[in-house]
Amino acid sequence: MSNKLKKVIKIIGRILLSFILSICLLSVLYIVTNYYFTVRIPNPEKTTEERAYSNQIITNMEEGFTYCKFDEKGFNNSYPAKKDKIDILLVGSSQMEGIHVPSDKNTGYLLNQKLPDYYTYNIGISGMYLPQNINYIGNAYQYFSPKKYILIGTNNVCLNSSELESVYNNSYKTRKRLITKGGYKKVVPPVLIYTFSKIKDKARLWRSKSKDYFDKNKKINIKQADNQNIISTQNKYFETLNKFLVFARKQVPESVSLVIFYYPSVNIDREGKLLLNESEKNYVNGFEKACQENNIIFVNMTQDFEKLYKEKHVLPFGFVNTRPGGGHLNIYGHQVISEKLSEVIHSKEEGKI
Repeated sequence: MSNKLKKVIKIIGRILLSFILSICLLSVLYIVTNYYFTVRIPNPEKTTEERAYSNQIITNMEEGFTYCKFDEKGFNNSYPAKKDKIDILLVGSSQMEGIHVPSDKNTGYLLNQKLPDYYTYNIGISGMYLPQNINYIGNAYQYFSPKKYILIGTNNVCLNSSELESVYNNSYKTRKRLITKGGYKKVVPPVLIYTFSKIKDKARLWRSKSKDYFDKNKKINIKQADNQNIISTQNKYFETLNKFLVFARKQVPESVSLVIFYYPSVNIDREGKLLLNESEKNYVNGFEKACQENNIIFVNMTQDFEKLYKEKHVLPFGFVNTRPGGGHLNIYGHQVISEKLSEVIHSKEEGKI
């Protein structure tokens, strides 16, 4: 073997060794700093099904880059509290819990900034979707006693009918979820996730013949039933939904405004066109009508998300270490939602709603 060839092999070897060492160092750094509490314990106050431990700390580098600390009640609130005063109660799933954005960028914090005369308290918690939230909303009102508003977020208006029935029939059963102790979360470091996800994306694009992100859902829906059956199914669903919303409204006094705000899934195709979930679209108008009939304010974020993409070319979901349009709300999504909700509250206070 010539000296020249040996030299080339040494250079290549050093490059590969540097690459492996850098991956290892990044991985160690990620694992050490990602002290990510996914702890959920049963909520003794029954204001939600679960909550975090009091004063728990989260540092998250898996989806977004954040640091936050839960309050003494096990919820993500960092805005200075006003003693014995809650005007607005914010309710929802992990999207409203907001651990994927900085603690001063989530919807609850931003509402406090935009509505300084009102104090907003956030009880959003992972896994608490609309049926679960309504099941516990009466307890939440009794415990927190919000003076003005209860805001409930949902990313779905086509809900499971049996779940809705279990809520208004008082037969809802607590879900059996795995509750573990907190600690260092054993996850793959982002640098490896990013590399492998890019390989998978390229392979998927090579195999795919579809341009529309939601085409698969559309085809399934078309195959499932003809138009007549779809209409019949929708009518039965809205009957169940109406009973569910009647139950929801009765849990809270009429003096407190109940608001349900809907933030739909959005994505883009390969040409950069914004895509909305068509299977949900058919249910939005019926959901809004059912809310109106039960004195519930319905807020649809669809146009606001479309405007965000048109004007700023950003999506309300996704992060630099995940993918655009996927996963949880990012800072743009929380910003747009807080702006819309503050507008709705101002209009309500001015008698325009």
